[in-house]
Amino acid sequence: MANASDVSEILKMLLVAYPDRFKLGDSDEDRELVINTWYAFMKDIPGDLLKASVARFISTAPHNFPPTISEIRQQAAEITRQARKIPTPEEAWGLVRKQMVEVGSYKTPRFDYPILAQVVSRFGWRNLCLSENEVADRAHFMRAYESALKEDQITLRQLPIVTEYIEGEKKLLEADRNNPMDEERRAAFDTGERIHFLTDHLKGGDRA
Repeated sequence: MANASDVSEILKMLLVAYPDRFKLGDSDEDRELVINTWYAFMKDIPGDLLKASVARFISTAPHNFPPTISEIRQQAAEITRQARKIPTPEEAWGLVRKQMVEVGSYKTPRFDYPILAQVVSRFGWRNLCLSENEVADRAHFMRAYESALKEDQITLRQLPIVTEYIEGEKKLLEADRNNPMDEERRAAFDTGERIHFLTDHLKGGDRA
């Protein structure tokens, strides 16, 4: 992952590339704040990838303005995706068709790309193989796959702390769904019977 030296190096690159528009601040305190902020939002990216992302932005951006932190993270996500050689929607459907021919509906297909396997799983392998409307299946599959790619890009761009928060919330929601009391409480609130709900449980000695 990127260290303080890596972040200092990319900031120097930006200072040279955008001498009139990229500033670290006028005081030592301002410069320290800028450097620490960039480091906090970039430290989860490998150092070499971070430098490559900044270099790519500088050399390909359609404007002469320095990048935001978000734009650098987006570049890093795009480079990562290219390095993983994730197939396009058209290529993904071609791989699905190939597996249909090679393994059929009764065997388990093999895909080298987890994102492709996930989309296939959503449709159901046997359903895809036995469907009689390939044109519609192809269109639906490619839309679903393209949506999955976008979700993957968002995941690659977002900070680990954001991902951890989302996963934590998912676990809490799942725990709520499995809790009968919570289901009862939600039903009472949804039907507007809040007072009856509380009264019934207080009479029964339930203080939860």
